[in-house]
Amino acid sequence: MFLFTLANVFRRYDSYGVFKDLLGFKNQHLERMASELDSRHLNYDDLIGQNVLFYLQTVLIRSYQLLIGSLISVYRSNFMSIALNTRAHFEVTGALGYVLNLLSKYYGASKEKEEIQLQLNRLILGRKYGDLKKPFESINVLTLIDEADKMFNRMANDKVNMLRDSYEWLSEFCHPNSYGLIFKARKKVDRVISFADVRILSQDEFDNIGYLRLSMPLFFDYYDNIAEMLEKNERLPVVKKMKRPLLSRWVL
Repeated sequence: MFLFTLANVFRRYDSYGVFKDLLGFKNQHLERMASELDSRHLNYDDLIGQNVLFYLQTVLIRSYQLLIGSLISVYRSNFMSIALNTRAHFEVTGALGYVLNLLSKYYGASKEKEEIQLQLNRLILGRKYGDLKKPFESINVLTLIDEADKMFNRMANDKVNMLRDSYEWLSEFCHPNSYGLIFKARKKVDRVISFADVRILSQDEFDNIGYLRLSMPLFFDYYDNIAEMLEKNERLPVVKKMKRPLLSRWVL
């Protein structure tokens, strides 16, 4: 029932094709989802394969939750949540682009194993909050996005910096600055301001969900390229696939 209602919301904005694409992305997540990684047959020398595979699964889970959050935000006509979830997805796509670039250099023999492991530790264990003497400091999210853009630019043979540009646009609505404050304000007549109904998404507000159609395909392209590299070059944990309910293609 929820998906039927949600589909009608997308139809109302003449965007049923977007809805079908996002539902397809949801199923792509589930096809890659693991319920268990078993590394008992591996040793310390196999840490890169273990750590990257673990990272792939954690980022996949995060990506899935952001997608579901975006869909629920459309259903609830919550533009702020659409912008926040969509922007956050560019961050996970950036993270995978960063890892893909790291591994490409490592397997191309231009990066040492210790350097790769350090960067993976920063990605997996890094944080900004608290005492940073012992934990690893996290990598700046714009660094991740710029690295992902470099990967895309090489694939497209063009310097477009598509991810960074989209991320900065969405960021304008995620902070209490100009765009993040006045998106519901309307000038009625001179010195009279009206406000649009917060319970209804304007077409411009709704259209920001479409940025997921940019981020998601790159996310899966980077994900699959990383997985292929690992299969060719590393001994890996045994992956136990997540069991999917019979109706999982039709429920969130």
